[in-house]
Amino acid sequence: MQPIDADAASAIVESIHEPVVRNLVSVAFGKAWGRFARSSTLDGEEIPLRLPAESFDMAFYIRVTRALFSTPQFIRSILEGEAVPTTPIVRAPMALNEEAAERVRQSISDPVCRNLVTAALNEARRQIVKSGVAGEAEVQAPPRLPFDMEFFATVMEDYFSLPWLIERLLDGQSPAQASGWDDE
Repeated sequence: MQPIDADAASAIVESIHEPVVRNLVSVAFGKAWGRFARSSTLDGEEIPLRLPAESFDMAFYIRVTRALFSTPQFIRSILEGEAVPTTPIVRAPMALNEEAAERVRQSISDPVCRNLVTAALNEARRQIVKSGVAGEAEVQAPPRLPFDMEFFATVMEDYFSLPWLIERLLDGQSPAQASGWDDE
Protein backbone atom coordinates (compact mmCIF):
# COMPACT_ATOMS: atom_id res chain seq x y z
CA MET A 1 0.00 0.00 0.00
CA GLN A 2 1.24 3.48 -0.85
CA PRO A 3 -0.14 6.86 0.18
CA ILE A 4 -2.04 8.96 -2.32
CA ASP A 5 -1.10 12.54 -3.27
CA ALA A 6 2.52 12.23 -2.09
CA ASP A 7 3.64 14.63 -4.83
CA ALA A 8 1.04 17.17 -3.76
CA ALA A 9 2.17 16.74 -0.16
CA SER A 10 5.77 17.37 -1.15
CA ALA A 11 4.72 20.51 -3.03
CA ILE A 12 2.86 21.77 0.05
CA VAL A 13 5.96 21.25 2.20
CA GLU A 14 8.11 23.12 -0.32
CA SER A 15 5.60 26.01 -0.43
CA ILE A 16 5.92 26.74 3.30
CA HIS A 17 7.94 29.93 3.63
CA GLU A 18 8.55 29.95 7.38
CA PRO A 19 11.67 27.76 7.92
CA VAL A 20 10.70 26.49 11.39
CA VAL A 21 7.23 25.45 10.24
CA ARG A 22 8.63 23.92 7.03
CA ASN A 23 11.16 21.87 9.03
CA LEU A 24 8.54 20.66 11.52
CA VAL A 25 6.20 19.64 8.68
CA SER A 26 9.06 18.11 6.67
CA VAL A 27 9.98 15.80 9.55
CA ALA A 28 6.30 14.88 9.99
CA PHE A 29 6.20 14.03 6.26
CA GLY A 30 9.28 11.84 6.71
CA LYS A 31 7.76 10.07 9.71
CA ALA A 32 4.63 9.11 7.76
CA TRP A 33 6.51 8.27 4.57
CA GLY A 34 8.91 6.11 6.59
CA ARG A 35 6.02 3.96 7.76
CA PHE A 36 5.28 3.01 4.16
CA ALA A 37 8.94 2.58 3.20
CA ARG A 38 9.66 0.31 6.17
CA SER A 39 6.57 -1.88 5.76
CA SER A 40 8.52 -4.47 3.78
CA THR A 41 12.13 -5.58 3.42
CA LEU A 42 14.10 -5.42 0.19
CA ASP A 43 13.23 -9.11 -0.25
CA GLY A 44 9.53 -8.24 -0.05
CA GLU A 45 8.94 -9.68 3.43
CA GLU A 46 6.31 -7.86 5.48
CA ILE A 47 7.45 -5.91 8.53
CA PRO A 48 4.68 -5.67 11.14
CA LEU A 49 4.04 -1.92 11.22
CA ARG A 50 0.68 -0.27 11.72
CA LEU A 51 -0.36 0.93 8.24
CA PRO A 52 -3.61 2.66 7.32
CA ALA A 53 -6.74 0.58 6.87
CA GLU A 54 -7.21 2.20 3.46
CA SER A 55 -5.05 4.42 1.28
CA PHE A 56 -3.64 7.38 3.15
CA ASP A 57 -4.13 10.92 1.83
CA MET A 58 -0.66 12.34 2.36
CA ALA A 59 -1.61 15.82 1.11
CA PHE A 60 -4.37 16.07 3.73
CA TYR A 61 -1.93 14.83 6.38
CA ILE A 62 0.52 17.57 5.42
CA ARG A 63 -2.20 20.24 5.46
CA VAL A 64 -3.15 19.12 8.97
CA THR A 65 0.45 19.16 10.23
CA ARG A 66 1.08 22.55 8.56
CA ALA A 67 -1.93 23.98 10.41
CA LEU A 68 -0.81 22.33 13.66
CA PHE A 69 2.71 23.75 13.43
CA SER A 70 1.71 27.16 12.04
CA THR A 71 1.94 28.59 15.55
CA PRO A 72 5.25 27.29 16.94
CA GLN A 73 4.54 29.03 20.27
CA PHE A 74 1.55 26.71 20.76
CA ILE A 75 3.76 23.63 20.30
CA ARG A 76 6.39 25.11 22.62
CA SER A 77 3.74 25.76 25.30
CA ILE A 78 2.69 22.09 25.14
CA LEU A 79 6.34 21.03 25.46
CA GLU A 80 6.47 23.22 28.58
CA GLY A 81 3.54 21.31 30.11
CA GLU A 82 0.38 23.05 28.92
CA ALA A 83 -2.56 20.66 28.89
CA VAL A 84 -4.63 20.28 25.72
CA PRO A 85 -8.32 19.42 26.05
CA THR A 86 -9.61 16.73 23.70
CA THR A 87 -12.20 17.60 21.10
CA PRO A 88 -15.03 15.11 20.63
CA ILE A 89 -14.63 12.20 18.26
CA VAL A 90 -15.79 13.09 14.77
CA ARG A 91 -18.70 11.03 13.51
CA ALA A 92 -18.08 11.66 9.83
CA PRO A 93 -17.50 9.33 6.89
CA MET A 94 -14.11 10.97 6.23
CA ALA A 95 -12.81 10.17 9.75
CA LEU A 96 -11.88 6.49 9.91
CA ASN A 97 -10.94 4.58 13.12
CA GLU A 98 -11.68 7.44 15.50
CA GLU A 99 -12.23 5.19 18.53
CA ALA A 100 -8.96 3.38 17.88
CA ALA A 101 -7.18 6.75 17.56
CA GLU A 102 -8.58 7.74 20.93
CA ARG A 103 -7.28 4.48 22.45
CA VAL A 104 -3.82 5.23 21.00
CA ARG A 105 -3.95 8.71 22.53
CA GLN A 106 -5.09 7.45 25.93
CA SER A 107 -2.40 4.75 26.01
CA ILE A 108 0.45 7.27 25.78
CA SER A 109 2.05 7.42 29.21
CA ASP A 110 4.16 10.55 28.69
CA PRO A 111 1.88 13.56 29.33
CA VAL A 112 3.75 15.89 26.94
CA CYS A 113 3.61 13.39 24.09
CA ARG A 114 -0.07 12.68 24.85
CA ASN A 115 -0.89 16.41 24.78
CA LEU A 116 0.96 16.86 21.47
CA VAL A 117 -0.92 13.91 19.95
CA THR A 118 -4.15 15.37 21.36
CA ALA A 119 -3.40 18.69 19.62
CA ALA A 120 -2.71 16.84 16.35
CA LEU A 121 -5.94 14.82 16.56
CA ASN A 122 -7.87 17.98 17.43
CA GLU A 123 -6.48 19.69 14.32
CA ALA A 124 -7.32 16.74 12.07
CA ARG A 125 -10.84 16.65 13.50
CA ARG A 126 -11.21 20.40 13.01
CA GLN A 127 -10.07 20.15 9.40
CA ILE A 128 -12.41 17.24 8.64
CA VAL A 129 -15.40 18.99 10.18
CA LYS A 130 -14.47 22.33 8.59
CA SER A 131 -14.11 20.73 5.15
CA GLY A 132 -17.63 19.33 5.45
CA VAL A 133 -19.19 22.74 6.08
CA ALA A 134 -20.75 24.38 3.02
CA GLY A 135 -18.48 27.11 1.68
CA GLU A 136 -15.49 25.98 3.73
CA ALA A 137 -14.30 23.33 1.27
CA GLU A 138 -12.61 25.93 -0.90
CA VAL A 139 -10.49 27.07 2.03
CA GLN A 140 -9.34 23.62 3.12
CA ALA A 141 -9.76 20.61 0.88
CA PRO A 142 -11.08 17.50 2.64
CA PRO A 143 -9.23 14.20 2.48
CA ARG A 144 -9.85 12.44 -0.84
CA LEU A 145 -10.48 9.15 0.99
CA PRO A 146 -11.52 8.43 4.58
CA PHE A 147 -8.63 9.60 6.77
CA ASP A 148 -7.30 6.88 9.08
CA MET A 149 -7.17 8.67 12.42
CA GLU A 150 -5.58 5.67 14.17
CA PHE A 151 -2.69 5.61 11.70
CA PHE A 152 -2.36 9.37 12.07
CA ALA A 153 -2.25 9.05 15.87
CA THR A 154 0.46 6.36 15.75
CA VAL A 155 2.62 8.43 13.39
CA MET A 156 2.19 11.50 15.58
CA GLU A 157 3.01 9.46 18.69
CA ASP A 158 6.20 8.27 17.00
CA TYR A 159 7.13 11.86 16.10
CA PHE A 160 6.20 13.44 19.43
CA SER A 161 7.94 10.77 21.50
CA LEU A 162 11.12 12.70 20.63
CA PRO A 163 10.52 16.05 22.37
CA TRP A 164 14.20 17.00 22.04
CA LEU A 165 13.83 16.77 18.25
CA ILE A 166 10.77 19.04 18.30
CA GLU A 167 12.56 21.53 20.57
CA ARG A 168 15.60 21.65 18.28
CA LEU A 169 13.38 22.21 15.22
CA LEU A 170 11.54 24.96 17.10
CA ASP A 171 14.91 26.54 17.88
CA GLY A 172 15.57 26.81 14.14
CA GLN A 173 17.78 23.79 13.51
CA SER A 174 17.42 21.97 10.21
CA PRO A 175 16.07 18.41 10.32
CA ALA A 176 19.64 17.11 9.76
CA GLN A 177 21.04 19.22 12.60
CA ALA A 178 18.14 18.45 14.96
CA SER A 179 18.40 14.70 14.41
CA GLY A 180 22.18 14.64 14.69
CA TRP A 181 22.69 13.53 11.08
CA ASP A 182 24.45 16.77 10.13
CA ASP A 183 28.21 16.19 9.93
CA GLU A 184 29.12 19.84 10.11
